[in-house]
Amino acid sequence: MLGAVRIRRVLPATILCFAMLCPAISFSQDDSDDKWSLREWPKLVERLFPQKPDNSIVAMRIVDDGWHKFPEYSFSLVIRVAEKGNSSPGGVVAEVREARGGSIYKQIVALHRRNPALTGNAIQKLVLVNRFRLPEKDCPDVRTQFEKFKQLRMAPLQFQGAILDAPRTDFWINAGDGSMLISIDAGPGSQDYPLLVWANETRRSLDSCHAQLTKTQ
Repeated sequence: MLGAVRIRRVLPATILCFAMLCPAISFSQDDSDDKWSLREWPKLVERLFPQKPDNSIVAMRIVDDGWHKFPEYSFSLVIRVAEKGNSSPGGVVAEVREARGGSIYKQIVALHRRNPALTGNAIQKLVLVNRFRLPEKDCPDVRTQFEKFKQLRMAPLQFQGAILDAPRTDFWINAGDGSMLISIDAGPGSQDYPLLVWANETRRSLDSCHAQLTKTQ
């Protein structure tokens, strides 16, 4: 958020002492696992939840780069030509991803502790992510939410405020006359921002539609 102060929780003083003033103290394997995971996490998130998905016209993703408490989530809207009867020409398709069983960071920490020899590429194949696609012919809400998006009127972001470890919501918009990337720290003061309101409504609609379709299969 422009002008917002993003607050991070700091390590307790005793831990800072260990890290900075007491070099004789050796760190545990857990510390090594955390350092490795923090280094690999941004790369794995970008591969599994790309900020700018190919062919997308609108994409949203939620990432928690603070305490990694929230599972990552993304959806993208894509206009596709006919594909073997799966989508009508010009039809909108929603592609949804959500980390399963905890955040990506928590998953890769556990996997690295279990087998430190695994590379980032190997761990990527073991991370659990739910994925599903919803063509508008199966889920009319896909088209409805796309039409609502085109009517949005977006105000400037706040220039004052403090965000306490809020998850970040990224929006990638790729329109005919240009593209833009917007990142919003989704704290309490930004929940009424039109783009976030639309994204939350779209997420609920897509999840509900997927649940209904799953029941009928």
